[in-house]
Amino acid sequence: MNSLVVRVRPRIRSRSSGREAVLRVLANGGAKSPKPCLVVGEDQAQSLGLWPASDAKVYLVEEASSVRKVFLLPDVVELELLDEEVGRK
Repeated sequence: MNSLVVRVRPRIRSRSSGREAVLRVLANGGAKSPKPCLVVGEDQAQSLGLWPASDAKVYLVEEASSVRKVFLLPDVVELELLDEEVGRK
């Protein structure tokens, strides 16, 4: 079965700082999770006021050719899916 790869534009708002960012993200890149997850780099996390975080859960994740340490911050952002043309949901 082939996986469908979709790119979307969510508005991400930090619940603690109120800072926002609009990013282009890959939806369903083959990763599986019991809850929806948004993965961002350290730069994006810092710009949203989420990083550094003292209460993050640390996991090791296998990638194609390496293992990476990732930090999970549950329920710290709100997402709004934006329309490609008008920038609204």
